[in-house]
Amino acid sequence: MGGETVLHFGALSRRGSHWFVRVHNDATGHYSWVTTGTGDKANAKLKRKALEDAEFHRAAYPDLHSVTFFAGVASWLTELSGRVRAVTLKKLRQYGDRWKAHFGDVELRTVNAAAIESYLSTRNVSNSSLNQERSLFKWFLHGWAMRHGYIESDPTAQIQRYPEAERKIRVVTDPQLGAALAEPPAGLIHDFVVVAIETGLRQGCLLKLEWKHVDLDAGWLHIPAELMKSNRDFSAPLSTRAIETFKKLRDRVTGRIFPYSADTLRRHWRRACKRAGLEDFHVHDLRRTFLTKCRQSGTPLEVAMVLSDHRDLATVLKCYRAVDDAELLRAVGREVGGDGREVSVVRSVGNREGRSG
Repeated sequence: MGGETVLHFGALSRRGSHWFVRVHNDATGHYSWVTTGTGDKANAKLKRKALEDAEFHRAAYPDLHSVTFFAGVASWLTELSGRVRAVTLKKLRQYGDRWKAHFGDVELRTVNAAAIESYLSTRNVSNSSLNQERSLFKWFLHGWAMRHGYIESDPTAQIQRYPEAERKIRVVTDPQLGAALAEPPAGLIHDFVVVAIETGLRQGCLLKLEWKHVDLDAGWLHIPAELMKSNRDFSAPLSTRAIETFKKLRDRVTGRIFPYSADTLRRHWRRACKRAGLEDFHVHDLRRTFLTKCRQSGTPLEVAMVLSDHRDLATVLKCYRAVDDAELLRAVGREVGGDGREVSVVRSVGNREGRSG
């Protein structure tokens, strides 16, 4: 290929009657949108580029049958380096190491659906995790191995999704929170829990917070991209309760605001939940609590997503916004007591004031 610029074609987009294709320029490392004319021309261009890529790799590797799973995974991860976020690449390498250890020198062309399912059966994880790994296999085999001509068909297409239990969104109420944090040693994490519910930020980000990230005079957080899962700078205002909590901490904490490890946090949280009678609650449920409270207070969804640093609307709707029985009762005009249970109300159906029977 020499010094020739190589373009990798990706997603299609349409603007009015014009179609565009997203391309990556290996020479500059930048993405751009290139017009392709009609939809048919766009698809034809994608197919033509895929064939060119396959021909190039056939020339580079005359004996495609000799490409092993080990070598294929290593090449795939090398190609992804610099094109995906560092945290994503780190996770993919963890999966890749397991795949290479299991399949080793097995030729890519011989790996079928049964072999992949046999591997997945050895994984002692939930069905949702199995479905995630199945998707990563598809990314590797369909999105990479087929594109380079190493395999003729994608074996993951024959693997059905594993049934997942309905996701239950757990939300911590104020009475539950008070009971959970009422006794020591929960006092160690009390302020963390308050800030987590008031900001909706992720556990990992909060544990890395330093005072330079908090502007107490203006009441804002300013967190650099390297501390955020989204890999982008984050700024958001603080609630009055969060400001009060930070001011209280400011008098006695230097360096990291929450100076303990994730393991310590989870250990104390589990103990607090056990005392309060909360079953199967996790620290991440505090983030779900924040978004649910935003909805209950009438905060627009777009605003709540910015405050919690979310990008994907589907994820927010599926995993974070809980609806309880009390809200359902209110929606149909039925009375709800202070404990969230329905109140029996006897309504008069007799004469109205000012009218005769």
